This record gives sequence, C-alpha cells and structure tokens, in this order.
Amino acid sequence: MKQRTTSKGTFILYSGIEDMVDLLTDEQKGKLFAAVLDYVNGHLESEPEEPFTKGLFTTIRKDIEQNNEKYFKAGLMKSLKRRRAVALEKHKPETEIDYLDEKIEYLQDHTYERFMQKYPGEDPESSNSEKEPYEF
Repeated sequence: MKQRTTSKGTFILYSGIEDMVDLLTDEQKGKLFAAVLDYVNGHLESEPEEPFTKGLFTTIRKDIEQNNEKYFKAGLMKSLKRRRAVALEKHKPETEIDYLDEKIEYLQDHTYERFMQKYPGEDPESSNSEKEPYEF
C-alpha cells in the first residue's frame, strides 16, 4: 500500500521552473511529471534517471516538502491553540494549559518532524487532535 507524502491530496508546482522545463524534451517532461505524481502519492523510489531531469525533480521535491512542512505545522498549531482555548474555557488546571503552551512554543521554534518526534501522536489529521486536552 502506498503512503501519501501529503494527506491534503494536493501539491503546489511553482511556475518559476518553466524555463528549465522548456529545456526538456516532451518525453523528459512526461517522465518528470510522472515522477512528481509518484512522489506525492507515496512512491518515493520513483525518480528520473537523466541528470538534468533528476536535478529539476529534486528542486520540485524540495518545494513540495517545504510546502508540506508549512501545511502540517499550521494545522497542528491550529489544533493546539484550539485545545488550549477549550482548556481555558473549561477552567482546566494551570498545569494542563502550561503543557499546551510548552507544545505551542516548541512547534514555533522547531520543524513539524522534530515536534512529532518529541510529542508522538499529535497528528492534527487524526481523531486524537479532536479530543480534549490531556488530563493530569
């Protein structure tokens, strides 16, 4: 089973690569496009073989990764802030609110991947994020 590199089902392709793409043959363009689609759909081993096309693919892949980082980080930040607001609204213990503040601050200063390593299970796409903040 393939695993998507993004659960949002979309990706951004920037028009700034047009000059480089124009240097490719139609066949190379097709292989590049197929490799990009394979990548965003989880077939991480698919990569063009020709050096220039491979370099262009690497540029596109990095753009996709950066956009995914922003997307997932924003979703997680929204989830944490919502959980903090609920905790305040329900007059939860200060330790619980401080713990959520700690997570929010850590996410602001680190990548989504590093955050998920420190706080596994905090996926904004999962049902866990819809639960109330942790009980202490």
